Amino acid sequence: MDNVTPPTERPGLPWENRQQLGLVAATIATVRVVLLDATAGFQVMRRQGGLGDPLLFALILGTLGGLAGILWQALMSLVTPVLTGAASEMFETMAGLGIFAVLMPAVVIVSLFVTAGVVHLLLLMVGAARFGFETTFRVIAYSYGSTAVLQVVPIFGGFAAAIWVLVASIFGLMAAQETTGAKASFAVLLPLTLCCLCVCAGVAAAVALGVHSGLK
Repeated sequence: MDNVTPPTERPGLPWENRQQLGLVAATIATVRVVLLDATAGFQVMRRQGGLGDPLLFALILGTLGGLAGILWQALMSLVTPVLTGAASEMFETMAGLGIFAVLMPAVVIVSLFVTAGVVHLLLLMVGAARFGFETTFRVIAYSYGSTAVLQVVPIFGGFAAAIWVLVASIFGLMAAQETTGAKASFAVLLPLTLCCLCVCAGVAAAVALGVHSGLK
């Protein structure tokens, strides 16, 4: 592995300079650059400096975005119970979403570390991890936090965030780890592909089992 570039050699994302820019301005500027020009943003991101800054950024915006997504889901889920007058079903829906909302910060933190760990391992496998785990974690955290705000958009926001975070992460890894698009895409997309295949295999097995049971 190459020597890691000292953090002072990179000016850092606006969030990393929020003491000078102000919290709100730094947050908006970071989201804007990651969403609209991820390559430029991650070319100035500090590769070192601790996990605290990116974790806090992703935790705040990831939680807020997740809560917005839950709110829209709750509103859509309540349409049928309200129309049919099913009070018990309405209560169960609200209770389930409420529990998930409380657990949202923990879900964000665990997801960040698991995702960054898997992605970094895959980068190591293809010789694309020129810098350490912290660099990969920073890319994943800033990508996730910035794209999570898209969930405030009803209906299509969650889908847009899910796609955009993949794109931002790929360009971010290319810039921060100084690797190729193919290797960055491999590290980011392989886990998603495997998950989709597992889901498809599970559905196919369930269907096959149902058909087999019906033929008896």
